[in-house]
Amino acid sequence: MTTESGQSGQSSSSSSSQSQGQGSSAGQGGASDQGQTQQTQNSGQQAAASRPAYIPEKFWDATKGEVIADKFTEHFNGLSSRDAERVAREQAIPAAPEKYEIKLPEGFKPPEGTAFEFKVDDPAMIEARKAAHELKLDQAGFSKLLGVYAANRIAEHQQITAGKTAEMAKLGATADTRIENVATWLTARAGDKAAHSIATLKAYPVAAHVEMFESLMRSFSSQGGAAVTQGGREGQEDAGKIPGYENMSFVQKRAAQMNHKFAGGGGR
Repeated sequence: MTTESGQSGQSSSSSSSQSQGQGSSAGQGGASDQGQTQQTQNSGQQAAASRPAYIPEKFWDATKGEVIADKFTEHFNGLSSRDAERVAREQAIPAAPEKYEIKLPEGFKPPEGTAFEFKVDDPAMIEARKAAHELKLDQAGFSKLLGVYAANRIAEHQQITAGKTAEMAKLGATADTRIENVATWLTARAGDKAAHSIATLKAYPVAAHVEMFESLMRSFSSQGGAAVTQGGREGQEDAGKIPGYENMSFVQKRAAQMNHKFAGGGGR
C-alpha cells in the first residue's frame, strides 16, 4: 500500500513537471511568434514610409513618411498651367512666315502730326517675318517688335527734323534761296557728279557747309573777274544768250556764265 502510494506520488509529480515544461515551452513559442509578428509589422511600416521615386525630395516629409500635399499640389498646378500656355502659344504661331500681318500693335499711337507705314516688299521685312517664324513668335509678339522699330524710326525722324530746322534758322529767312544758289553753282562746276552732294545738302542742310560753299563761290568769282572780248567790251552778248539771265541773282548769273562757258559758249 505504501509502495503504491509512493509510486503514485512520483507519477503525479512527474506529470506535473512535464505539464510545467510544456507550458513553459508553449509560453516561449508564443512570445517568439509575437516578436516575429511585431518585426513584420515594423518592416511593413518602414517600407510604406519610403519616398516614391517619382516624388521629388523637396515634396517629401521624411519624419512623417508622407508627401507634403500643399507644396506638391501647388507645383503640379503650376506645371499644368505652363503646359497649357505653351500649347496655346504654339497654336497661335502663324503657319508660315508670309502669314504674319504687317501691322502695329493695338494701342500704338505715333506723336501728333506723324505717321508711319511699312513697305511690305522691303527685303528687311521679309527677313523679319522669317526670323519671327523661326523664333516661334505669335502675331502679337511680331507686332510688338514692329512697334519698337516704328517708334525708333519716328524718333530718328523727329531728331533729324529738329536738326534741319535749327540749321535752316542759322541761315536766316533766305535759307532756301542760299541752298539753291549753292546747288546751281555746284551743278555748273561738276555737272551730274554733284547730284548726290546737292541732294544731301538739301535733305540734311548744315549752315556751315552752305557758308563754306558760298565762300568758295565768292572766291572763284573774284579770281575770274569779268570776261573781256577782243573789242575791249564785257561779254554781254554771251550773257544775253543765257535764258532768264536778267532775272537771276548775282550768284546765279556767275554760275550760269561758267556753265555756259564750259558748255562751249565762250562766255562767262
